[in-house]
Amino acid sequence: MLKIKSVPKEINAAALAALSVADKDDVIHWANKLVKLPEPLQVRFAKRFAWHHTNKITRNGKSVSFTANTYLRNHLAKIAPRIGHINDKVRNQPHPWHIITNVKRTEVRATMLALDMGKEIQEIAKDLLKDPSKEFTIDEGIAIIYQSIAKRCDEYGITAPFYGVEFASEEIQEKCHEIALLKMQCDKWWKRKLKRYRLHILEWLEIAVGDVSKASGNPYASKHCVTEYKARQQSCADWMQLMELTGLCFNEETNSFFENTIKLEDAVKAGMANPENRRNELMLRMRSMEEYADEIGHIGVFYTLTAPSVYHANSDQWNGSSPKDTNNYFTKMWSKVRAKLGRLNLEFYGIRVSEPHADGTPHWHMALFMKPEHQQAITAIMRKHAITEDVAELHARYENRKDLFKTYKKARQVWGLLKSQGKKVKEPQKFFRTFSPRFTAVKIDKAHGSATSYIAKYISKNIDGFKVGDHVDEETGEPISQSVNPVAAWASNWNVRQFQFQGSPSVTVYRELRKINTPLHDKEMTELRYAADRGDFKSFIKAMGGMNKGKDATLKTLYEVTPEATEYGEASRKVKGVTSATVSGISRTVQWGLSKVCSEAENPSWTCGINCTDGLSSHPPNITKLRKLGFSLDAIALLEKGCRVKIDDYFVYQVKDNQLREYRVH
Repeated sequence: MLKIKSVPKEINAAALAALSVADKDDVIHWANKLVKLPEPLQVRFAKRFAWHHTNKITRNGKSVSFTANTYLRNHLAKIAPRIGHINDKVRNQPHPWHIITNVKRTEVRATMLALDMGKEIQEIAKDLLKDPSKEFTIDEGIAIIYQSIAKRCDEYGITAPFYGVEFASEEIQEKCHEIALLKMQCDKWWKRKLKRYRLHILEWLEIAVGDVSKASGNPYASKHCVTEYKARQQSCADWMQLMELTGLCFNEETNSFFENTIKLEDAVKAGMANPENRRNELMLRMRSMEEYADEIGHIGVFYTLTAPSVYHANSDQWNGSSPKDTNNYFTKMWSKVRAKLGRLNLEFYGIRVSEPHADGTPHWHMALFMKPEHQQAITAIMRKHAITEDVAELHARYENRKDLFKTYKKARQVWGLLKSQGKKVKEPQKFFRTFSPRFTAVKIDKAHGSATSYIAKYISKNIDGFKVGDHVDEETGEPISQSVNPVAAWASNWNVRQFQFQGSPSVTVYRELRKINTPLHDKEMTELRYAADRGDFKSFIKAMGGMNKGKDATLKTLYEVTPEATEYGEASRKVKGVTSATVSGISRTVQWGLSKVCSEAENPSWTCGINCTDGLSSHPPNITKLRKLGFSLDAIALLEKGCRVKIDDYFVYQVKDNQLREYRVH
């Protein structure tokens, strides 16, 4: 007797409701298919299926039912090879899905976890004190509590501060454990961690189901990721318009101090947070580096490094790695290359750019300069490490080189056609070689363009698309200008460092020298300051002693270290200027305070500034309470500005998040 299938009880109610727009047979069929998926995907695919029916979508003259069934069948077949990775990731993740998909609920959960950790710390401490059979020092007790709470953090997918770190002494270990315990019971720390966790898990799922790809119309980053990125950018811009910076400046003409106020928005536009300034500085450094290399007879080589197929989400061999995992793979591989080159005294310098493929998997481009006699050795070492992992797949690929060569010839024909139409398209590389999928090296030929021109497209594409709008993106086939926002969203979501210079003198020293206005009584420092002030980075390189100098450079960054400056008791290190072996130059002479623009009546919904700027002055009872606690009117005025105030020998006070915080002085 045949068994008639029915709707499984395990199907999500929302998914079943969405499927119910179809015929009964279709509902039963797809319910039995979708029940194998995690609940978030059950709802997602069921709603898309229902959308076809509701909007009466048809293709190629077929019926609505046929179109909807075809859509769902194709998408389920596409994710079938990776359903194991999806189930492991989604069903085993420690936070309820209805919480992690919502920003506000995630913040509430972070607050609750912080409270739970605080209670657990107290309970563990009480249990340790109750057991007279165990004798241990305070340091050992703190270490026991730390290990226990660190494991609890790991259960929630969060790595505890300093976890796995080897300490130089027990004193440092005790201090770090104290700092970590304060963080692990702080709601702000948990909010930051869960925010990043949420961004990663949601975008990983988009990648896993194929919604980050050229075919889906969302290359580099999902529609959800780009939308949230734009919302964060807009929220930040709105907040900056409400804030201003106030500092006490010195007027040399009148020989007196005056209060200077500038808009926070203007200050940000003047710095490296401005994409235009960032791009200009990157191009200046790259061009100056190339001119310096030409002057001393060094050559340039352009490298491209690609990860093995198991890291690519569009591959059948995908192992579930995220773009962050892939970038970590490159970082570890590159550290081995640098170590090997360092042992052989093979010096190089240049720039590294990390950018995504259409499926979100990162790859690296590098423009490096070196001595001509070192090129072969450096390239060989890089190639060896680039193809070490999963080298068997390269051997198997090489056996199919005849078909690959035909594909290469066809790609060149397409390239020639597009070029004849006036489109700027990258020339196809000979990808039928053994190592070509993972590693390519092209010696930069000045007859075809400079090293800066090689890397300029990648810099512009990853920042603001300046002057490359007419170039075609090799990943998507669309103008590069359409890829700028998704690439920026990708980098922000996965916290990937897009640009990194190799062997270059400190850019912080260069920036700080440009801020110094007073005369410097040191010949070398004055020479460097003039070079930096006129934007002559090549002269700056020479005056700093050349490339790859590191700690032996002429100048270093001067820092001011304040012990126990944060609410966690950590030391704060702030840039103050530049220093040499004999003299220092101070670049930051004004202490700026962040406050709300006086003309605004309301605070934004979120801020990293002091929300209570108007709160104390507009609510007399607050002042009365502070006066009862022993604060003078001058001290209250400082608290309103967000400053720390000390009224006795034991505690320091500061207003944060509309609360009076108390810190013990050690």
